Amino acid sequence: MPDELVEQLHHHPRRKAVFGGLAAMLEARRGQSAFSPFGTQQVEESDSRVLVLRRGAGTPDELVCATNVTGEPVVLEGISGTDVITGQHHRPLRLPAFGYAWVRPE
Repeated sequence: MPDELVEQLHHHPRRKAVFGGLAAMLEARRGQSAFSPFGTQQVEESDSRVLVLRRGAGTPDELVCATNVTGEPVVLEGISGTDVITGQHHRPLRLPAFGYAWVRPE
């Protein structure tokens, strides 16, 4: 069974993409002190289609984590900065359907 799973993770396009995406998120998370279990976290009210968490508010390591929970694109005018997963700069933050971003605010 483990050999079959390894084979699928390397050659099955969908499983390879999901695994690669999760691995990239874990790698990005590992380098962000805002995700410390001892850090602060607060839920922010924004667009009802988006879950927004602010980690490490008021510190140099602050992150805004936004997840679009709908099947339609959303623009969040009040959030801008650089996504620590992709390196993409957002001004404002635009999330595709079911998209997410971990943004270091400006």
